[in-house]
Amino acid sequence: MMQHVSSELYPVQHDNVLQGLASEMPFAEAREDIFYHINRYDDYEDGLFVGADPADSPLKQNGLSLKQQYHALADARNALIIAARVRR
Repeated sequence: MMQHVSSELYPVQHDNVLQGLASEMPFAEAREDIFYHINRYDDYEDGLFVGADPADSPLKQNGLSLKQQYHALADARNALIIAARVRR
């Protein structure tokens, strides 16, 4: 959904300004230069989606899943911090 309303989406596209915004989010922790909220879903061992994790899906058809691209998502309790430039 966010790709349809934004012109740039960090971390999918590298953008220093958006990366800076992501770094300022509460609880942001860097892992391999990508920002995550580690243990965001600490009360849910299987994550927010309890087994139906959208991070298992690719952003583009025949692409890598989000978990393959952003390694900290291997733990379903972690959340990827994203920042976007919204189209006008």
